[in-house]
Amino acid sequence: ELGCDPARLLLVQAPDTLALLRAAAEAVACSAACAVIIAPCSKPAALDLTASRRLALAVARSGVFTLLVRAGTPLPSAAQSRWQVAAAPSAALAANAPGLPAFEIGLLRHRGGLAAFSLQLEWNRERRAFGPVLSGAVPAAVAERTGFAGRRSAA
Repeated sequence: ELGCDPARLLLVQAPDTLALLRAAAEAVACSAACAVIIAPCSKPAALDLTASRRLALAVARSGVFTLLVRAGTPLPSAAQSRWQVAAAPSAALAANAPGLPAFEIGLLRHRGGLAAFSLQLEWNRERRAFGPVLSGAVPAAVAERTGFAGRRSAA
């Protein structure tokens, strides 16, 4: 449903945090990897600022897209950016049926100086893409616009 062939996924279940970090470091260093998703089952103490810094340096060397998924309160991290993702109410479909899956996504911090923001997105299964939430009335298209010289022109 998300556009990824499950046969191309490699799942590693590590017995502890140190093994998880070792597996993540090896995956990030692998040139065949296009992405690495790290999802510890708990709030491991070994996944501290130092460990995240080592991981961030390995990611910078390899260029492999890496996502560290943690639940709960954000903890200190050397990550390039910190995001918060939560479920959002979906817009009802015809006959008041449940709508598309919706998410509230917020950028909390970015080392490059990008300002924090939040937005809502819906997952469209048919297009296999995220898009803006269109709930309620949709405004009509603007019939006129201002031209470059400040004059009004037809849209």
